[in-house]
Amino acid sequence: MIKKIMLYIAIAVFLISAAPVLARTTTNATSTRLEKMQERRERLAEYRIRNIRRFFGNMSRRIEAAIRRLERLAERIESRIEKMKEEGKDVSVAETELAEARVKINEAISALEDAKAGLKAALASDTPKEAFVKVREGLVKGVIEKIKAAHQALVEAIRALE
Repeated sequence: MIKKIMLYIAIAVFLISAAPVLARTTTNATSTRLEKMQERRERLAEYRIRNIRRFFGNMSRRIEAAIRRLERLAERIESRIEKMKEEGKDVSVAETELAEARVKINEAISALEDAKAGLKAALASDTPKEAFVKVREGLVKGVIEKIKAAHQALVEAIRALE
């Protein structure tokens, strides 16, 4: 009987002495797991920022190319207007439409620059994903609308020449 009591006491002492070791192991494992999760979150945030930059870069290149095409078209229309003026034709409506188109092209260029500045601010914010949605929805769509308006004005200038 005494041997059984001594055995139970020895087991109890062993378990009590092992409890702090188990607690430290669990705490170390938990902190290691939390550190790994934090590292993953940081890598994911960097990945998202890189993707946002890549997407915006592609989008801005396309928009800039569209603006360049509109500028070239405006130059061609302007040369056509000059030729028709020399022939003595009335081109005042076409000149007005061309001037309006150039104003809209310049507005699109400045709006694109604003969008680029907005992107930098969005990436610097605490929540770049939500901030980028605002940049994309607000500024970039505004640039696209200005490009469409400039294109429409150029079309009207061409129609006035016919």
